[in-house]
Amino acid sequence: MDLLKSAILGLLQGLTEFLPISSSGHIVLAQHYLHHNMESNLGFVAVLHMGTLVATILVFRKAIYEMVRHILKEAPRRAPNEGIRAVFWNDPRGRLISAIIIGSIPTAIIGVLFKDMLERIFGNVLLVTVALALTGALIYSTRFIPASRRGSRGHGFWTAIIVGTVQGVAIAPGISRSGSTITAGLWMGLDRGEAGEYSFLLSIPAITGALLLTLKDISTLPKGEIPSLIMGFAVAFVAGYISLRWLLSFIKGGKLHYFAWYCWLISALSLICYFLKGTV
Repeated sequence: MDLLKSAILGLLQGLTEFLPISSSGHIVLAQHYLHHNMESNLGFVAVLHMGTLVATILVFRKAIYEMVRHILKEAPRRAPNEGIRAVFWNDPRGRLISAIIIGSIPTAIIGVLFKDMLERIFGNVLLVTVALALTGALIYSTRFIPASRRGSRGHGFWTAIIVGTVQGVAIAPGISRSGSTITAGLWMGLDRGEAGEYSFLLSIPAITGALLLTLKDISTLPKGEIPSLIMGFAVAFVAGYISLRWLLSFIKGGKLHYFAWYCWLISALSLICYFLKGTV
């Protein structure tokens, strides 16, 4: 893969991984028009995801530090006297840790049981097109969430289960992981800031687990691909960091539904190309 193509795919990954417009859906469409089969280069895809994972960790470094500190320092000190529930449920930071663990369970189950079935969509442009339209509808639904519901519940067991399940289903290309999980969090009663933070913190274990499963694909990449890998990683990281910081402020402004129009536009254009060319 040449450097220009690596940079384009890295830019797509970095922008669309966090923006609620489906990175996998855009990769499917991009590979179709760039005539590059990403399924035959899963190692490169994994490297792109590494770039956006590092960007996520950097943006949320303070929250991650506080959670690690809570687990390693606060929990051992307080648990003997206050009990596990007080440390990991009544405490706000401990409650977030518990919500991430609980939410990761349905994601992992769906990923193990249905990963092949959901990723089979990867080669079908028409199904990805429909999924993008569905993503638009999910995001647009946030316009109808009553103001009284926002921030009414906070992190809870069922919120974690629902958001984690939605994240698992978002393995399917065209379904935005960030868009669907943030939408689910908002409908479950999280405020805008909490929904954004929880969505991206919940993605860290899921992306890390997926990357561990693709280490063998990275190890088989030829040495001649190293410049392309570095280019893809660097562009995905920089674009991801910028887009994530921007999106978080956008979410807090209650403008998430604006992205629905973009999803519908891309879906419509893809659908037109599908029927004009008869491609799959």
